[in-house]
Amino acid sequence: MENNREIIRLENVSKTFDLRYHKTLRAVDNVSLSLHKGICTAIVGESGCGKSTLARMVTLLEPVTDGMIYYKNEPIGGMQNGRNIALRGEKLREYRRNVQMIFQDPANVFSPRMKIGTFLMEPWIHFEKKSKKEAREMAYYSLKRVYLGEEYFDKYPHQLSGGELQQIAIARAIALHPEVLICDEATSALDVSIQQEIMALLKEHQDETNYAILFISHDLALVENFSQQVVVMYLGRIVEIMNGAAFRMHARHPYTKALLGSVFSIYDDPDKDIYVLEGEAQSPTGEIKGCVFCNRCSQAKDICRQEAPVLKPIRTGHQVACHFA
Repeated sequence: MENNREIIRLENVSKTFDLRYHKTLRAVDNVSLSLHKGICTAIVGESGCGKSTLARMVTLLEPVTDGMIYYKNEPIGGMQNGRNIALRGEKLREYRRNVQMIFQDPANVFSPRMKIGTFLMEPWIHFEKKSKKEAREMAYYSLKRVYLGEEYFDKYPHQLSGGELQQIAIARAIALHPEVLICDEATSALDVSIQQEIMALLKEHQDETNYAILFISHDLALVENFSQQVVVMYLGRIVEIMNGAAFRMHARHPYTKALLGSVFSIYDDPDKDIYVLEGEAQSPTGEIKGCVFCNRCSQAKDICRQEAPVLKPIRTGHQVACHFA
């Protein structure tokens, strides 16, 4: 299988939401990013930085305000030459078959009237045109892969825990061997005991099918161990991109360092000072001048408040948006 081939490319993508009193919220601001076959790209950042909005734009659940999204070099969503580009009909259906998303809250994915077995059988019946008997066998196999028994086939969603529902959502998402799998806090509802097994399953499945993964998580240790590329977002902008293995050792942006400094270890000295970010974040509804992080950065200088830094390479595979990186 061909590895490292670009599947999805985002070029200068932005997303704004209209609020009351003629205000606008800029959730994603001028983001450029590529997803490649066989590569797991993780997005980290505090709540509200635009991670989930970015994922929803990639799945075409949210329209793009500015910029363009490309799928295999073909424009599929956004603005091009003043014209709105959007997939429709069979092309949209085929795209969503190849780009699957695992949502943070699995309860919203399930119909309370639909049994788990019916939910799992649907992809094979509608996309692969399998018979109900064949789809049932595949559903049993899917349950087994996520460490659940066949007895779950005839249960309803309300009979399951949030973690069990998430395991089933993962089973369905990987069922048709998508080209891109988007995980929006996909492991947050799982018990720690099962989390490692599910991550091993995703890695094993990625090795089998060579799909790209967009992995959104607050668990920095999980990100470091699972991802080949880490993207750090703050207030809708990318502030750093680096190799996953270098995440802890070579982070250069002050915000990335602050994120890493917020991680606790069972081996930490109880008398050790806890680093806390000071200052207030800039408002995402107003005009942001200069660096998005300057109000909370202890290293900020006058240029940081006047001029927005751009992503610039400092070594192979490592880019930082900081004047003093």
